[in-house]
Amino acid sequence: MSGTRIDPVPTRITASWRVMHIPELFAMIATHLEREMVDLVALSTVSTHIRLLTLPHMVRYLDVRVTRADKICRFFEVNPTLIDHVDFLRIRQDDAYTKLRHRPRCEPTQHPVFKSPIQGKWNDVGKLLLLIEKRRKTPLPRIDLSMVATDSPYVNSNFRKLPKLRSRVCALRIMVDLDLSKYAALGDEHFKWMGMIGTYGPAWDAFPLVIEALSSSSLVHFEFDNSTFLNFDDGTCRVMPPSPQVWSSIIKHLARHVRELSIAFCLRDPFETGYQDVMGSDWPLLRKARIHYTNSDEGAEHPFINRFLASHAMNLESLSLDLTRNGPLNFGITFPSLRTLSLPRDMSYFSGAARASIRSDFGDRHCFLIRHWSLVGTKLPEARSFIDHASRQSMLSQLRVLRASKEVAEHYVRSGATPAHLQLDAMKELDSLQLWRWLNAKALRKAAEAITCLDIELSAESLRDLNVQLGHVFSSAHFPNLQELVLCSTLKVFDVKHNAPEVAAEQLRQTLTALRSARRLRALRIEHTGAVYFRPGQDLSAVVSKCPQALEYVSWHVPSRNVTQYFRVVRKKSKAERLQRLPPSFRVKIRAEDGVWEQESDLRRAAVLFDHSGGGRPELRLS
Repeated sequence: MSGTRIDPVPTRITASWRVMHIPELFAMIATHLEREMVDLVALSTVSTHIRLLTLPHMVRYLDVRVTRADKICRFFEVNPTLIDHVDFLRIRQDDAYTKLRHRPRCEPTQHPVFKSPIQGKWNDVGKLLLLIEKRRKTPLPRIDLSMVATDSPYVNSNFRKLPKLRSRVCALRIMVDLDLSKYAALGDEHFKWMGMIGTYGPAWDAFPLVIEALSSSSLVHFEFDNSTFLNFDDGTCRVMPPSPQVWSSIIKHLARHVRELSIAFCLRDPFETGYQDVMGSDWPLLRKARIHYTNSDEGAEHPFINRFLASHAMNLESLSLDLTRNGPLNFGITFPSLRTLSLPRDMSYFSGAARASIRSDFGDRHCFLIRHWSLVGTKLPEARSFIDHASRQSMLSQLRVLRASKEVAEHYVRSGATPAHLQLDAMKELDSLQLWRWLNAKALRKAAEAITCLDIELSAESLRDLNVQLGHVFSSAHFPNLQELVLCSTLKVFDVKHNAPEVAAEQLRQTLTALRSARRLRALRIEHTGAVYFRPGQDLSAVVSKCPQALEYVSWHVPSRNVTQYFRVVRKKSKAERLQRLPPSFRVKIRAEDGVWEQESDLRRAAVLFDHSGGGRPELRLS
């Protein structure tokens, strides 16, 4: 930024001028502002001097969307000295992830159209990384990389030129992208499929090269989502499974240093090589595992998952399993470090009374350990057996997060559980949860007082239907400490394209007005199929004219675009509240020790802003 003019010393030096010209004080202020970014941007407009001071803080957490990499690259070419101030770097294939990763029954229908092919976008990423590779400051930033499988040739060609940065990749997230829309010009869906096969040939060839190139002791987090398949009109189902060589490469290069592993296998994949190889390998540093696998042959699943659990039980702190319904899971294993457990549906190798006894023993052995229980889809008889033991009061008293059906949650609460964060399985209507008969019952007042977050999904009521109920159901009289509320309506709303943003804003205003009775509510997320995108510059001041007095954040999810818009409530003395837009990265926790940008692969869990597991005041998941 050579040639810029530094502000002259004024005739009268004020206190504010002095603060802004003491580097240590200004650095403290800017560091406090750099995560939400909007205040830092506003501060940079005060003067040339302040802009020079704020720019290094604005690039410290660099979130690079592949489709916008060219703009970021040009920025650093104009301001080359700022490249030294990048401490944390995330690169993500935003277009494909937005299009393909969405909640069930909320498939996006509107997608951006880009003029240049994705190969050119990855080349722009390569140019940006080359600028970072050549910088003088060390160490180089760690890189959190998200890509799709068909990006493999482009990622490989660009990272091969970066010997230093290759070893700084700390997280690698890959999704198999089966998207026929990219081959629309080929007409018939079978011709489209042939076009996709032509793309995946070189993609799978390059995939092992990517794994080999990026493998190092820095790479501690690995995600691979291969769960996608396509149903054709003729009733056939198509998958694009990785070859055995791909799985061998993953195990050979990653198993020895990965600490967090998330793999989703495709239930339609006729080959089980990948599942068997991954489950049968040793991951000596593994602390967190999420395994998604369903197969019609339970016998293929049983020995491998149990061998995996037995081999890694000593070190696992977080375990999430989504296996075949009634799959054979052995609960005879003890996990001495386990804190988070997700066991959707009914899974046990044993049957009848033996099954209940084994589950009970499992709960008894882990009663002082597990604080997060996820029993999504599990029936009450199976869930009940986990707490049917002498130490259940100790177990229930320390439970902080519970994800379960209404029936299971009610049983746990009546047994003494007081979770802070409660996520309930989808129901038809709000009234069907019958909160008044358990969470709001006088005898269970302690449980209602402990709730700081409620996450509710409904399939038969629209946002308009909910607005007339919210004020009563979630008032502070019923939930005195409720600080975060997540509401999702999957009821189909037709003609969403014709909904005006002004109409959507009015609906949101009605929601916030209804929730004024929730006096401690700090964060609200609304997701419904009728939501439309709020345009940049749209006046939303009326939305918060009558909102909960403690409200800080509003998340507005637009299913048609699969985009969440984030806002914070700005309050100033003698002025009305207003909504201020926030970048999505404001709510991402970046671990300073290894550079990983924590991103929840479960989209429902990812909707929650605050961490409610600490026992104190819920806070944003910031580093």
